[in-house]
Amino acid sequence: MRHCFRVVRVVFLLVVFNLGFCLGAVPVFAQTAPYQTMPYHWVEITNPSFEGAPQRDYPPFPWRSCDWTSTPDIQPIWNGNTQTASDGKTYLGLVCRGETEVFPLGSYESVFQSLPLKPVEPGSPFYGPVLKRDSTYCFFIDLCFPGPSSGSSSILSPAIFRLWATEGTNGCTPTELLWTSPVIEHREWRTYKVQFTPRQTAYFSLAFDCYFAQMPFYHGGIFLDNIHQQERANLLGKDTLVCYSRTYTLRPSFHTMESDGIIGQDTTREQFVYQWSDGSWADSLLISQPGTYWVKASDGCVVYQDSIQVNFTECEETFRVPNVITPNGDKDNEVFRFEGIGKENWQLQVYNRWGKLVYQSRNYQQDWSAEGLPAGIYYYHLAKTGFRSRTGWLEVLR
Repeated sequence: MRHCFRVVRVVFLLVVFNLGFCLGAVPVFAQTAPYQTMPYHWVEITNPSFEGAPQRDYPPFPWRSCDWTSTPDIQPIWNGNTQTASDGKTYLGLVCRGETEVFPLGSYESVFQSLPLKPVEPGSPFYGPVLKRDSTYCFFIDLCFPGPSSGSSSILSPAIFRLWATEGTNGCTPTELLWTSPVIEHREWRTYKVQFTPRQTAYFSLAFDCYFAQMPFYHGGIFLDNIHQQERANLLGKDTLVCYSRTYTLRPSFHTMESDGIIGQDTTREQFVYQWSDGSWADSLLISQPGTYWVKASDGCVVYQDSIQVNFTECEETFRVPNVITPNGDKDNEVFRFEGIGKENWQLQVYNRWGKLVYQSRNYQQDWSAEGLPAGIYYYHLAKTGFRSRTGWLEVLR
């Protein structure tokens, strides 16, 4: 008797373009020109995180296995398995078994899922397969090697992950091999980018399997979790400080992605489309104010994202002091403004030509306009803890 288990239904959307261009599950990039005319289809993968009650021999709903030789497990359940899920609470375990008298060529476990049919054209009453021939699809998946387990003699060696497509709704008869991973021999979760283009025909189902990394066949295994469309990546670097009176340009850098565990990404900058936190679409963003900024970039299939905190600070080399202000109401050069400093904790004192204090502020806001004072020469003293104080003269012209 099969055990009852809680079903967690999560919908994972792959945006697929006939031109081979697909964006994230959530429409990260608003459908505005020039993208609004680009045709796309939605592909739904249900329960992409393999959530269910941990149990042996059966995959979580709606994933299915084919026969008694394929007995995938909802992990963690093995004795000695201390791996935690990369997403949610559970994940899928697959094994491939070595040669036996019953299976002289070995056997391997697989799971599949029938994809929901979609209109063949927008608004059409006719439905057909969602994996189109010569259309490009892609997603991320987290993989790791279980390692030898005290509770299972089947997991002794690394294996590879394979992705298949099938013509019918029965995934037990895979038709076209779409993608093969490298040998998965790392014990920690790593994110792999899966990108494929069906070439033979249109398909109704996707199948995943664990397969032998080399011959002769031997016992091996693999863990799968977290099929997703968007991925964190180190695009913008570390948080940074910028001198006041300067601007700072954010430019995404893609050469650092692989160090974050993302495998197989395209690093050609010209092939990316960007969206910034201010809604702009350029390949860079000019920063003149402190704050947190983010970027989302599509490489033609999936969405990478990153954020950065930009703060501004006073810098000696950018400090500039004017020697004339003209508070005459023309809104030009009206106030005594120091370049290269902020508006926090600066103390300003202003004296007239006879040494009388005519203005002071313990937290100068760059707003002194000599209001009520005659034109002429004035002297100032500007100070802040931790910085060299400044003294000088200023002429007020009206």
